[in-house]
Amino acid sequence: LGAALANCPKSCAEEGARLMAEAEDRKQKALSGLSRQAGVVAEGEATLRRLREELASSEAKKPGIEHTLENLRLEFKTAKEVWDKLKPADVTTETTTTSTTTTTTIDTTHRRRHCFRPPLDFSNGLDGWFFTGATVSHRQAVHLSPPVPHRVGAWWYREPVQFV
Repeated sequence: LGAALANCPKSCAEEGARLMAEAEDRKQKALSGLSRQAGVVAEGEATLRRLREELASSEAKKPGIEHTLENLRLEFKTAKEVWDKLKPADVTTETTTTSTTTTTTIDTTHRRRHCFRPPLDFSNGLDGWFFTGATVSHRQAVHLSPPVPHRVGAWWYREPVQFV
């Protein structure tokens, strides 16, 4: 043991200081990482709270939206049934008033002429329309302006609409 101690470079204090400095550096990096992690966790928790609040708000609105949607579906169904029953020969304008309701039947001839369905051609309802400018009628749509700058078109119905 004495010979081993005699050959000792006596660098324990220096090596200990170096090891302590390395340990302190690792400790500071770990603390920095933990600090960043805490910030990310806090930000994630704040985002989660905000999203939960948005979800709760949306869930609170859902019954009203579903009610509105159901009303719109019923209105659409009723309007479609009425539209499907109308024929160009059904040209009547009449208003009936009772103590609680007012019923109006509108002249549908002009409305039918102002509507069109594909295929769009002049034998299928486009004959009453006037096109000008860059307007082009295709079988499925009417393009008022092409994908070219400063080119526009217009179209309108040749006869006035009589609304009651």
